[in-house]
Amino acid sequence: MINGGTNRITGTTTVIGAGGGSSIYLANANPAFKSTLIIENGANLSVSGSFGDAFVIGRDGGVGTVIQNGGTFSFNINDGSHEFIFVGASGNSNTRAEYDMNGGLLDMNGKTLGIALGANTAITGLVNQASGVITNVGQLYMSPFFTQGHGIYNLTGGSIYIGTGGIISFAGSTNEMFLGGGTVGATASWSSALNFMLTGTNGPVTFDTAGNNIALSGALSGNGGLTKVGSGTLDLSGADTYTGDTTVNGGTLKLDAAGAGASKVRIATGATLNLNYNGTISVPAFYTNGVALPGGVYTSANLPGFITGTGSLTDSGPSGPTINHPIVSGGNFILTGSGGTAGNGYVVLTATNLATPAALWTTNTFGNFDNSGNFSNAIPVNSSAPTRFFWLRTP
Repeated sequence: MINGGTNRITGTTTVIGAGGGSSIYLANANPAFKSTLIIENGANLSVSGSFGDAFVIGRDGGVGTVIQNGGTFSFNINDGSHEFIFVGASGNSNTRAEYDMNGGLLDMNGKTLGIALGANTAITGLVNQASGVITNVGQLYMSPFFTQGHGIYNLTGGSIYIGTGGIISFAGSTNEMFLGGGTVGATASWSSALNFMLTGTNGPVTFDTAGNNIALSGALSGNGGLTKVGSGTLDLSGADTYTGDTTVNGGTLKLDAAGAGASKVRIATGATLNLNYNGTISVPAFYTNGVALPGGVYTSANLPGFITGTGSLTDSGPSGPTINHPIVSGGNFILTGSGGTAGNGYVVLTATNLATPAALWTTNTFGNFDNSGNFSNAIPVNSSAPTRFFWLRTP
């Protein structure tokens, strides 16, 4: 039991359970117990053997935090009953628990990572992953076993690889799944009915099926997007409303419901879009290999290299770039936007009089839209021209 202070692991530390009387707790049984365990670069922490309980971070009133900055943490309790890491497990509302994954490797060896086991009272557990790899997770269990827990998983970088148990929660509990960058992968086929918020914090989240199938029946919402890589299938069957780009760089993206989508769809050669429904999905833009297709209805009949299934995709066609509300910052006029054709060029023209003939506007700057069709320019403010107009022109 680690019930106080900050504890750092910098070398090799091995913990072996000796049977039913063994336990391993960080911050146990009293609100005054506030403990932090830091796993540093070069560290090697191993937990194995048999125990009388799971490995618990923040238990029965304690406040426990694990910060992994690097190194390797191998968790391999193997007694058939207590093969869990619980980030928070309590019937005491003072309990707080957090695992900050900033680097290194957490190897779950097929065991369960559970967030916020709350019994008889509401507690909160948080796994915050900014980098590093969490692998061989047999099951990610949000608010396991009881209805009072509130589990939060926040992915902004790094990767997590999950096995057959998938991502689940106990009926009646609450959870929040934030995906804003990083990779969610599969070591075996798995499914989840939970809702996911695609935040876009560090770009789109990547789903790496790696030859397996991932089936998501919950709703995907938010401003972020998703990218599908690896062979295998990502199956989306929920009421998805996310607005970021949907990019398929490998394998198959299977869509199971018709309707209207706010996401632009991009498919690379060798990847497949399986439209597994009757009817159509309407999208604002459709790209193959980075090239915007003309507006129209696309099916397995007229686009067989990219589309399978019985449904269709209705593309409203590119409408040209959308310009965000400009701001002035640091002496620069910040001009940004989206919706261009990836790789194509643009020119920013300027004039001090809106009535100036188009041929007389002067070039201020130029560039190319990035792979997502976005652009950004910082144009120095010229105080000698109190009124100035800008025109974004595309070929």
